[in-house]
Amino acid sequence: MQEPSFNDLTPTSPALPNNITEMHHLHGRAPTQQCRTCAYLICYHKAGRVQYKKCNQARVSHSTATDWRAKWPACGLWQPIIICLVIAAMLLVGCIDDPGAITRGWTP
Repeated sequence: MQEPSFNDLTPTSPALPNNITEMHHLHGRAPTQQCRTCAYLICYHKAGRVQYKKCNQARVSHSTATDWRAKWPACGLWQPIIICLVIAAMLLVGCIDDPGAITRGWTP
C-alpha cells in the first residue's frame, strides 16, 4: 500500500451541528452569507453579561442545544436586516397584510 503524499493530506473543516445542517437541507444555503447578517438571528441577554443567540426560523428551546452561532453559513431563509425593518413598518401602518408577499421569490 502506498503512503499518502503531502497533497493528499488536505485539512477538513469541522462538521456543522445538526440544527444548522437541517436548515441547509430544508432551505438550501445563502451563498456568501453568514447567520450574523440575518434578520432572523435574535440575540438574548441574561442577567449580567451572558448573551446567547437563537434563530427564530429554527426549532427553539430554553436549552443550549438550540443556541446559534453567528459565524455559521446562512441557510436559504436568510433575509437582510433592513428588509425586516421595512416590512415591520409597512405592517404597522397597514400597507400590507401578508409580509411574505414582499419577499416571496426574492433572492439576495
